This record gives sequence, structure tokens and C-alpha cells, in this order.
Amino acid sequence: MGISNRLFRLAKAYINDFIHPDRYDDDPLKDAFEELEREERKQRRSTSANHSSRRRKDPRIAQYYERLNVPYDSDYETVRDAWKILMKKYHPDRHAGDPEKVKMATKISQDLTEAYKEIEKYLKANRRV
Repeated sequence: MGISNRLFRLAKAYINDFIHPDRYDDDPLKDAFEELEREERKQRRSTSANHSSRRRKDPRIAQYYERLNVPYDSDYETVRDAWKILMKKYHPDRHAGDPEKVKMATKISQDLTEAYKEIEKYLKANRRV
């Protein structure tokens, strides 16, 4: 039933109750509001059922998403692009002159690669790739 029909019935019940207050034993407004609430609850339940298919946040995997600076619900392409950008920035060959920077860049690039591989494995296991 459309919203306009429900509002029409609600308005009609309100007018009838206003014009003939002693005519009804039970409150038509209350019945109309209860029906509207039932419809809304039913609609909310159906929408929440649609959202229940979302992935729950796995804390072990969430830390890998944080390392790559991407949201948890990112798709594979977004994760891959973020990994490539960060790898270009922190690749050890870009810091070839300074041994300290090479050591740091190697550690960072290993962490980034580990995060990328774990997310990739997780997405493949959940058939998201």
C-alpha cells in the first residue's frame, strides 16, 4: 500500500475522530499509527536484511587495510592501486644513496607487500576478487 493511501486513511481517521469523538470505542488514530509503525518496522527489517550481507570487520585483516591507507570495504582494484602508489614511494631502489633509508624503505616495502598479499588472500577466500 502506498504512502499516500496510508496518509489518506490516517487523515480520514483523524477527521472522523475530531468530528465524532464519541462514535468509536477504540481510537482510530492509535490503530492507524500502529499500522504505520508496523509497516515501518517491516520495511526496516527488510532493509537491515539487505545490509547483513556486508562483511563484518575482521580485526586481523583491518590492520592490513590501515597499513595501505584504504577503507575496509575497498575492492581489490582500490587496494592494488594504493599498494602500487605506496610501493613507488617506499621502494628501496629509490633511496639507493643512503644505507639507512634503504634499510627503512626495505622494511616498509616488506610490510606493504605483506599487507597486500594478506588482503588479496582474504578477498580471494571470500570470492571478492
